[in-house]
Amino acid sequence: VIFIYLQLKRSNPLVNLRLLSQRDFALSTIAYFLLGMALFASIYIVPLYLSQIQDYNSLEIGEVLMWMGFPQLLILPFMPKLMQRFDNRYLAGFGFFMFGVSYYMNCHMTVDFAGPQLIASMVVRAIGQPFIMVPIGMLATAHITKAENASASTVLNVIRNLGGAVGIALVATLTDNLTRTHLAHLKETLPAVSTMANQYLSQSASMLELAGSDPITASQQASALLGQTMTQQASIQAYNDVFFIMSALLMVAVVSVLSIRKPAASMAH
Repeated sequence: VIFIYLQLKRSNPLVNLRLLSQRDFALSTIAYFLLGMALFASIYIVPLYLSQIQDYNSLEIGEVLMWMGFPQLLILPFMPKLMQRFDNRYLAGFGFFMFGVSYYMNCHMTVDFAGPQLIASMVVRAIGQPFIMVPIGMLATAHITKAENASASTVLNVIRNLGGAVGIALVATLTDNLTRTHLAHLKETLPAVSTMANQYLSQSASMLELAGSDPITASQQASALLGQTMTQQASIQAYNDVFFIMSALLMVAVVSVLSIRKPAASMAH
């Protein structure tokens, strides 16, 4: 708070925060913030899901995550020519749209949704990212003077890192809270399907007895298994909700970059 106050009070500030009052730069910072959120949230939530729900180890998680990076190497060399040919706003908008689609692809997961099923969304994410990274920097500085570039770069980097921190915190909090909410809902609906639940418990207990457990222990173990299954289902539903929320936020970024005005030089060109 003190830093912001001092920077706004001085006529020659270290970081020119007044840039945020400019419409197009402010729209760029919104896109940068959401980009930071999406990037860091993706790197956080996918390994968490694979380790928690699918019991993947670090190597198996890495084999899935590499699909978010490798395809970018094939696209990046073509970006300079694409930027010469197409409006940066449309390139960045396309990139954010693809990023959002990749999140949406993961919001219908079931217990059978593991690494191989996640690869398609990782590839779509990898296709979208190069379309964002370079064009968005050009868009952010298109309407400011060269003298303001240093301050603009500082503000944008801070905003993106702040977005990353908020993204991880938001995803972690939402996953935890939504899991509790879905679990409570599942427990409320259990009496309505009590016949099926009792069948599940009796079948599980019988199997455990055949495996060597005594009847009382088998009954307790069957109840614990039902609890674990319900918790797992609640967690998967929570992950689906979080992926959907992140997809919706990225659509806001699409609107932000498309709302940036075309630079005067480009219009003349």
